Amino acid sequence: MSRTPRFFAAALLSAALVGCPSAGSSSADDDDSTEAPLPQPAPLAESSDGECPDLSSPGVSTFSSAGMDRKVVTAFPQGETEGLPVIFFFHGLTTPDQNPAEQMANALDLQGLAEDLPAIIIIPEAPATAMPLVGEVSIWGILGTPEADLALYDDLRGCVVNELAGDIRRVHSVGFSGGALWTTQMLMSRSDTLASAVEFSGGAEFELPLDGSPFLGYESPAERTPALLVAGGEADEWPQGFGLIDFVATTDTLQGGLRVDGHFIARCDHEAGHTIPASGWDFGQDWVMAHEYGVESPFATDGIGEQESWCGIVQ
Repeated sequence: MSRTPRFFAAALLSAALVGCPSAGSSSADDDDSTEAPLPQPAPLAESSDGECPDLSSPGVSTFSSAGMDRKVVTAFPQGETEGLPVIFFFHGLTTPDQNPAEQMANALDLQGLAEDLPAIIIIPEAPATAMPLVGEVSIWGILGTPEADLALYDDLRGCVVNELAGDIRRVHSVGFSGGALWTTQMLMSRSDTLASAVEFSGGAEFELPLDGSPFLGYESPAERTPALLVAGGEADEWPQGFGLIDFVATTDTLQGGLRVDGHFIARCDHEAGHTIPASGWDFGQDWVMAHEYGVESPFATDGIGEQESWCGIVQ
């Protein structure tokens, strides 16, 4: 299956036309009219510990962030990386011994994808956390303690822009399961840095048998961010067979909040359960490659083409 993004050329054309006078119009030298400047993403944050992972070549690296040793897998084309989009991929909940960042990078061939798009793909690893009834798991800060993982994102964003010259206007958050729930936190806390977001089985507001309180309640993002939300039907739950988290319901909750706040949203529903379907994976690539910070989504005018068989634009 081709990984070539169908909307990449359209997105580049749209970006190139921003600020260009139409045929027959007067230039800035002839009158005082000028196009409004594009909104700017938030500036890079100061490094929490003054360290970056080894970005001399793609692969696995560790570095210190917010006082913790953190692992990250990086994937990018060998050679020129200047101006490439930056895609953060956040893995789902698993156990630390499975090396989740490396596992997802290998399973999805993210190095091959980085070369094909081309793009810089960052796959951080969630910290090991002890959970009641579950034991030690690698989980993002979705249980009310997001600070360390937000600092990790801030550090990596700065490192990639400064050392690899990634495009600060095309930084995206993509996640699956627990990583998609973390992308919701990114939307709520770092929308001023994101060109778009893609969630496979994510959403907002879920409960666990800990203290009965809901986690990840929806809060309005500071900036509007195009979001692709994908859910897998009745069997899209965690854990499988127990359904503590119903990902259709959580996706519905997030969709409702983002809709009220005026975000551009595409919603896709499949019946394959708690997984990333091939068609969704392809559409997710198109989605991130088509968007730039502060620029209207090309899908708003061009539509979503063949994806209309299972996806729709949320009105």
